[in-house]
Amino acid sequence: MAVRPGDDDDAAVLQRWRLRHASPDAVGAWRRARSSEVGLRAFIAVGLDPGVLTRQDLRTAKRLATQAGAHVAYVARADPKGTSAWSVAACIVQAAVQGWRNMPSDGLGPAEERESRGAAVQGAAPSADLWQAALRNFPQFDARTGRAAAELVARSGGAVLEQARQPWNQLIALGTLRYAARVARGDIVADDQSQPELLGAVLAVRRVAERTGLSPMRVPYVGRHSAPALLAANLSQDAATLETLVREAPGAEPAAPWAEAEAMHAFAAVALDPEVLQTLDVIESLRLATAAVRFTELAGRAAPVQMPLLPRDCTAGFAEVAAAVRTGLQRREEAMVT
Repeated sequence: MAVRPGDDDDAAVLQRWRLRHASPDAVGAWRRARSSEVGLRAFIAVGLDPGVLTRQDLRTAKRLATQAGAHVAYVARADPKGTSAWSVAACIVQAAVQGWRNMPSDGLGPAEERESRGAAVQGAAPSADLWQAALRNFPQFDARTGRAAAELVARSGGAVLEQARQPWNQLIALGTLRYAARVARGDIVADDQSQPELLGAVLAVRRVAERTGLSPMRVPYVGRHSAPALLAANLSQDAATLETLVREAPGAEPAAPWAEAEAMHAFAAVALDPEVLQTLDVIESLRLATAAVRFTELAGRAAPVQMPLLPRDCTAGFAEVAAAVRTGLQRREEAMVT
């Protein structure tokens, strides 16, 4: 079974399939699934968001990829002509699984090699190679690099960020924030790291940023393994998770920086590609649209907003993004009705 790029009919079928199976927590549904349904749930999770594999720790990603791949084989047997919506989705899932297996996301080689060498690096101090690989992948982080960054910040109380120079201070800060957000959402299971410890690391990043002017979440959308618009949407989701994490903590501090970052990246996602609203699940699409509109309203009131680092060829302004959001939500609603 092979991916058929550029086929408009297949794209429309896949979109309808995704709308039908949209879930705010597809990975959570997979984790909770009965043994007889894990393949189906893994397939749906990867089909809804092919990038989900890169956001898991290695052990979880391997299970998800293996089970999703097994269901691809089942779909191929059930529909040998490849004409159903499931077969179209299977093309995407197969490509995502194969791409993940071949992706050197942490500088250690393909997934199988990373696993075989895992025992040698567990418990070791973060190496220079790890940070160099993280810099090449920035602003994306694998679970091991994010964990190492969070541990450095937590143990030093944020002092490591003030001692480090650019780009290392921003790399460690953003790695900490993205890792904490993924743990808080349940995308990564970190049994030996407590919620207070991660919250303390997030607050330490914020304190240092306020003192030094560091803007850890203002980054270019140049990740190696995902489209710029999806990267912006993921950063917006991380900021929204951090806002909730800080707001719900005992003795909660104001969460304004995270709310602002959520809106900034949401605006960037729609500016980079209005179609991003059609590729996300329903709840996430609504959150992104609301945040993008909030950013345009803030700028419209002449509020001091921090603009995203958009590439020069992206010329969409506030009015264009607001119009794209309205159109995207209308299309989404019409597709769900039909």
